Amino acid sequence: FAESYSKRGVVHLKEIFTPGTLRVPKSQNELMELESIHKVLTGNYE
Repeated sequence: FAESYSKRGVVHLKEIFTPGTLRVPKSQNELMELESIHKVLTGNYE
């Protein structure tokens, strides 16, 4: 995912969320990981 984003600046959601892999974060670490993906996708780096 990160490699294709760095090359093209575009990431298709199917590259990140394949069926059966999207789940509710169960820990603070998982939540932070999801937030970082969201920031990359939205361009909101604050």
